[in-house]
Amino acid sequence: MSEPLSPNTIVKDVLDGHPEAVKAFIELGLMCVGCPVAAFHTLADAAREHDRDLTELLDTLNRRLKPPSGRRVEPLGTNDQWQMTNDD
Repeated sequence: MSEPLSPNTIVKDVLDGHPEAVKAFIELGLMCVGCPVAAFHTLADAAREHDRDLTELLDTLNRRLKPPSGRRVEPLGTNDQWQMTNDD
């Protein structure tokens, strides 16, 4: 089972690793898709900038986003960021 997204997950990593995230972000009113700071903002930053509850945002994204087939989410270092890796 993959690890859930955390407050420190980078927005661009979510959008790159989960194609279905584009629709989820737009439906949640987060205009992060195509934003140049998405590569630097965490989900906590996005929640704050868009006046959203962080816990609710994480719960919604973790419920709606699944790792693409043949890939899994793995920790990237020790700072609660995640990366997608291939299973093969």
